[in-house]
Amino acid sequence: ADLRLRLRACAEQKTYLQSVIETQKRKTHTLSCTVTQQQNMMQKLHANLQEMQSKYCTANETLTSLRIEYDMLRGNQSNFNSENLNYRIQNAELKKLISVLKSESTKHKNAWKRETEKSEVVEKELGTLREQLVQMEKTDVEQNEELRRENAVLK
Repeated sequence: ADLRLRLRACAEQKTYLQSVIETQKRKTHTLSCTVTQQQNMMQKLHANLQEMQSKYCTANETLTSLRIEYDMLRGNQSNFNSENLNYRIQNAELKKLISVLKSESTKHKNAWKRETEKSEVVEKELGTLREQLVQMEKTDVEQNEELRRENAVLK
């Protein structure tokens, strides 16, 4: 009975982790497009991904251990094979979800990089415009000085 409770708890933990992964996947699709938010979300996703992988490994190890212990006590090979197949299917689904999260993280990283590159181009153009403005102001001052001199000569 204790083993069944532990097995059920591990299965619930696995379901919970799948729910967390699904939640994170939905959050990834609704990210804001600002560079700062993308960078912050990418860091959060990375931390969440590491945490989920750690929890997944722990739950996976516990679940595997309990399944082996249960099957040894019961000697029910067909039940073990059925459970093992379900585990592998769920494991494959989790790996797909992790892959999707990594892909989304890469997309956001690339978008952030593109925005940074655009920002650098704008900064360069702004610098050029500032230089042109300074040159124009200098030329304007020189022309005003020349006009003052001419007016002074004409008076």
